[in-house]
This record gives sequence, structure tokens and C-alpha cells, in this order.
Amino acid sequence: MEMKKINKGKSFSRSTVIVGYLLVLLALYLLYSSLWGSISKKIELSYEFFYVFIPLFILFGLFISLSTDWITIDLKKRSIYVYSRVLGIKIGNNKKLSTYGFTSILSRSLNARIGGFNLGGVSYIPEANIKELKHDVFLLTSNHRNKLLLNRFDTFEEAKEFGDMIADYIQKPLVKYNPKRMNKRKSQSP
Repeated sequence: MEMKKINKGKSFSRSTVIVGYLLVLLALYLLYSSLWGSISKKIELSYEFFYVFIPLFILFGLFISLSTDWITIDLKKRSIYVYSRVLGIKIGNNKKLSTYGFTSILSRSLNARIGGFNLGGVSYIPEANIKELKHDVFLLTSNHRNKLLLNRFDTFEEAKEFGDMIADYIQKPLVKYNPKRMNKRKSQSP
């Protein structure tokens, strides 16, 4: 197998994807109401709105809701293609595989704040900070400064399994993340 495709998931957050679907539904409702009559007869659309804005709403909503991020590793060409794909159209760029010499797993804590609401000084939902531990698998350059995110996992075991599989596939070692310090310039004496 000369090529490995990795699906990183949706390009946008879950809430933004929902807004994209709602935008498409709104545009379809406006299209329906302008062509076959509406539930409320008060909606009347102009020519520009019908031919310009409704198609833009549909395309923008589909772009937001269906866009996914992918990485293709091609050993034959020794390249990595990082792209976003929506409706079969790929937009991205190529990187050299030789640039990345290591594979690594980084664990990070993602914070989410859930806030309550206040009505007359009485809090109905207590505020809470939720910390969620995620494990990211990266390709690293030789000095560990430049990283390319391959995938994110909930458990370390899944990340370790995926990291080992990628390291074996591209024949690069799975190492501990350890960025090298840059040498400070020595002050030149006059």
C-alpha cells in the first residue's frame, strides 16, 4: 500500500456545522415559499434575493456542514497532502515527507466553561469548568518545532496504537516530544 488516507473529521466545530444545516434549511424554506406559496403569505422575495442570496445560502451552508479535513501520505512520491474536502472538491497543499522525521503523541487538556444564568441575583445553573484530556498524534520536524496534526483521540491507548501504525507505515520513530532550545547569539565583543 503506497498511500495512506487519514480522515481528521469535520473542518468546523459541531455548533458551526449545525448552523450550516440550519442555513440550508432556511434557504430551502425561502425557495419553497417563493415558488409554491408560503405558510405565511407575507413573504415575498425580490429577483436578486431569489437568484443571488438563496443559492449563496445553500452553498455556504453546505460548505460549512459537509467540509472535512484529510491527510494523504504518499510513500511513492514521498509527500504529504493536507487538504479539506467538500462535495468531492479538494483544497490543500503538498508537503515533503522528508521534512518530518518523527512521530509523537502529545496530551493536552481542553477547557470548556459552562456558565449559568442569573435572574434577580439567583443563579439557576452553577458555573463549572470542565477539563477534557485529549491525545494528539503529530508528525514532527527534526527540532520538534514544526508539527503536523494527524489525529486526535480520547484515550492514550488509541493514540498509541495509531501512532505506532503511522510510525511503522512511514518508517519514522515514535518519540517523546522534546523541542530543542535555540542557541542564543553570543554577544560580540568589540
